[in-house]
Amino acid sequence: LDGEPASAWMGELDAVSHRPYSTGFFYGNPTQNPGRVEYQRDRLMVATVEKDARPVAAADGRGAAAPGFLTELLCRNKARVGDALQVLSPGEPLRECELGPLERWDDDLQVWVPAGELSRAMCRYRTVLPFALEPLDILCLKQ
Repeated sequence: LDGEPASAWMGELDAVSHRPYSTGFFYGNPTQNPGRVEYQRDRLMVATVEKDARPVAAADGRGAAAPGFLTELLCRNKARVGDALQVLSPGEPLRECELGPLERWDDDLQVWVPAGELSRAMCRYRTVLPFALEPLDILCLKQ
């Protein structure tokens, strides 16, 4: 925390998928039961970045309204075009953007085809985002 107040990070800590926090074994054998054992989360990871993003112009035929960065993604969970996303990147503050028009890689045809949503886990998609991302950056849907 480098001297920052812990309260500045509590929101991020609570956003991570976790079971309810308790003292656990800190005071010996646990006697408390938080009552809920399922995971809690404020975000849903929808994709990870697969390749370095490359700049594109607005009029390149991909439906981007403004210049941006063509970004290849690996789908993890469902998200629709127009959904608000949060981007987690090392060394960067939390950034937000909207999921733009999508294309999905079709293994049979060996081409990119239009897609209305991220819906096939572990499939490759690409979209134009307003800023450059790097491999393994995480895109989350705020819940």
